Amino acid sequence: MKKNRRHISFGKITLPLKCLLWAKFYVITLCIFSIQSFAGINAQDNINLNLQNVRLTKVFKAIEDQGKYRFVYKNEIIPDNIVTVQVKNASLEDVLIIVLDHTPLTYRKISDNLVAITTAATNATDLTVSGTVKDNSGKPLPGVTVAIKGTSTGATVTNSNGYYSIQVPGSQAVLEFSFVGFVTKEITVGSQTMINVTLEDATQQMQSVVVTALGIKRQAKSLGYSATSVNTSELTIPGSVNVGNNLVGKVAGVNVNNLSSGAGGTAKIRIRGQSSFGANNSPLIVINGIPVDNQPVTSRNPNAQESDLGDALQSINPDDIESMTVLKGASAAALYGFRAKDGVIIVTTKSGAKARGLGIEFRTSYTAEQALDFTDFQYEYGQGEFGIRPTSVSDARSTGGWSFGTKFDGQPVWSIDGKEHPYVPFKDRIKAFYRTGNNIMNSIALSNGNDKGSYRLSVSNTNANNI
Repeated sequence: MKKNRRHISFGKITLPLKCLLWAKFYVITLCIFSIQSFAGINAQDNINLNLQNVRLTKVFKAIEDQGKYRFVYKNEIIPDNIVTVQVKNASLEDVLIIVLDHTPLTYRKISDNLVAITTAATNATDLTVSGTVKDNSGKPLPGVTVAIKGTSTGATVTNSNGYYSIQVPGSQAVLEFSFVGFVTKEITVGSQTMINVTLEDATQQMQSVVVTALGIKRQAKSLGYSATSVNTSELTIPGSVNVGNNLVGKVAGVNVNNLSSGAGGTAKIRIRGQSSFGANNSPLIVINGIPVDNQPVTSRNPNAQESDLGDALQSINPDDIESMTVLKGASAAALYGFRAKDGVIIVTTKSGAKARGLGIEFRTSYTAEQALDFTDFQYEYGQGEFGIRPTSVSDARSTGGWSFGTKFDGQPVWSIDGKEHPYVPFKDRIKAFYRTGNNIMNSIALSNGNDKGSYRLSVSNTNANNI
């Protein structure tokens, strides 16, 4: 049985009709897929917006929320135009043509998902800066924030390979690289378009060290008791004679009371309250490793009246203190024995070990003090009782503490000195009774040191007068 086959000849090439039909089908299919692929490329943005009467920044934010693009711009260049946008499955170019119409703005793609919004004036000077961010070991750091210093827009982050790309407004811009656990780094762009950055680990910091008994140095986190270092610059308060009074408000749990004995008096220091009812509750004072008795010094005059002459802390010049550490709690007594049951104040004075060549330090201070009078006296009725002014010297002496006489009228009245004086109020008696207190302090120190030794000599003089 014979089959009839039809052939079509092209020059010297002869093809069966069936092959030609398959070839046509392949070409048509290829064209269809090409058209679909081309349509997919043009519609790959698929931006959908339905915004009524909004600012441009809100349009940019709505596009960013769809996860396809991020915008870089300066707030000051964005005009106050109000736009309405209603698009579906639109491309980025179509949307921007609509919203940027009748504005001085233009746009430029920096990368696949980063778009810069600029003006015609700034677009010429804008730079695209890119690079990588790594750590000290050379490993790329993903998630590092790269921002333009001084602006709140335009920031970007590095990808999984530590790569970033950012649009900067000119060569004077400063890029700021920040990441948790690393030291923030700032770099001026200049003429660079490729900036690779290495961030330093922020955890490489000196551990806090506390000097305890016998010069033993321990890390603060390894101590079994609380130890607080005092900022020595806060101890040099003008007008304070006793350095203990300068601890007010400096250390948590330390209570300091200024006694009424005046300038040069004892500072009552209590760490975490009273530990006993009858015994001494003052903390132990240790100066340069030597325990010092800080009991108040008193004296008696011939009338058997005691006066407060101060304590050991009063003899320390605040300018001579290099460090002060407060050890709290009874656990600190293990270092110094029972005397430290109420805590310890460790004082280390300055030396010339750090000096190179002759050093001279001089400080002077002057403080004046006045009494505050918040008493609201009445100046309408004068001395006397039952609405009667003194009529004799004996009446004046018996009613000196009362002001229930008649109203002041300036007439002569008997007084306690046996003489008559005008019956008028004395309004400045508090100011006239108290004098102005003053405190003058001068200190000078000489220090020197080299590889063979060091020394420091200091002298201070304090002249304090009470109110």
